[in-house]
Formats: sequence, structure tokens, C-alpha cells
Amino acid sequence: MLKRSIPLCLALSLIVIGCSDNSQSGPESRQYTKAQAVETAPTSVSGNQIQTEPNPHTALSAEQQISVAMQHAENGRMEQALDVLTRAIITTPDDADLIGTRGSLLLTQDRVFDALVDLEKAVTLAPENALLLVNRSQAYRKFNRYQEAMADLDMAITLSPKLVPAHFNRGTLLYADARYKEALADFDVCIEAAPGNAGPYFNRAITRDALDDQAGATIDMNKFIELADNPEWIKVAQETMAAWAK
Repeated sequence: MLKRSIPLCLALSLIVIGCSDNSQSGPESRQYTKAQAVETAPTSVSGNQIQTEPNPHTALSAEQQISVAMQHAENGRMEQALDVLTRAIITTPDDADLIGTRGSLLLTQDRVFDALVDLEKAVTLAPENALLLVNRSQAYRKFNRYQEAMADLDMAITLSPKLVPAHFNRGTLLYADARYKEALADFDVCIEAAPGNAGPYFNRAITRDALDDQAGATIDMNKFIELADNPEWIKVAQETMAAWAK
């Protein structure tokens, strides 16, 4: 598998933050986070200190603990976010949402081994949570375990047929394996479900190019440029179209 390199950084970049899979479409533009459960003493995930002071969030529910952690993460305080989740996991060691969120946050930090430990435990606890499966597939991919990554994405789509992150990531894996028609079908689902998201248009454009649909590829790349808010990616798209024109 992965016989073809992927000419875009958007590929497989979508990690969903948040654990509960309450809808069929899922929070396609957010990232999903969770990490490793602490089995022994309450040592800080950062490895810098022992947590000896009382946990100020003890009275909060798991959902509230996740909200606090995500506020830290969104403001760049990643170690505080991980510590909040680790403290909560010590108190509630079998909560799939807490473990999965920590694993996904660790994945965003490229702490892949710890992330996979958490995500595997979280999936064991909640095997029908499609978002957890999407994030575990990301961890498997980073270890070059592509068959397992694909199996997780297939299962996520079986459980949640319109889940955009699952289709986006599966489409990228399929593209990398030169299965262009199947990849195109996944990107079609992404665009139908969330037409305002830029990323799928880029991926569908290069897939259409691989299928010799130059007109469709150009339409999609122009749509990506219209929707994208990242100047670097707009430049990549413009350079890609310029290369097509040669």
C-alpha cells in the first residue's frame, strides 16, 4: 500500500478533537484528542513534576474536564491540557472520552506511541465511537500500519456514513495507493456534506488530475483557492495549477 506519494500536506492531517460521536456528520473541521492512561502514581504527563497539590477540577464531570483541557490547548497551554486530562483519568480510569481526548492531543504533538496507547484503550472501551477510530487510524498511519489504519476508517464509515474526517482520510489513503476512483468517491462525500471546507477540494483536484480530468481538477483547485485562508496553501494550489498548464 501507499505506492504513490501524496503531493499535499492536507493529506491525513485531519484529527478530530472531542470524543463524543453524537451525530452522523461529526465535527469535520475540528481535531480529536486523547492519550495515555496513568496506571501508577499521579505523575505529570509533562514529566516535569509530581502532582501533589489537590486537583482543582475534581467536582467537574468528564465532559467539563475535557472542556477545560481544550481551552488550555486552544490557548497553547498543551501541558496544562494534558495534565487536566491525566488527573481526570486517574479518578475515572475507564472513561473512553477522557482517554481518547488525551490520546488525540498527544497525536497533535507527534507523541505517537503514547497517543496510540490511549487511543487503543479508548477504542476498546468504546468500539462504536467513530471519531476514536478516525484518530486511531492516524496513529496507525504514523507507524506505517496502513492496513490497520484503513480498517479503522472503513469501520468508522460503517458506523457513521457521513463522517467527513473518515472519508477525507480514507480518500487520501486510497489516493496514495493509486485507487483514484475510490478516493474520488470519498472526496465527493466530503464536499457534499461540508461544501464550505477547503481541504477536500484540493484533494479532489489532484485526484481528478490523476484521472486525467483536467477541467474538473482546475474547477476544484480554483474553489480551494476561493475558500482557503492559508496563504501558503493558496500558493501551493496556484503553483500546482501552473504546473498543470505546462
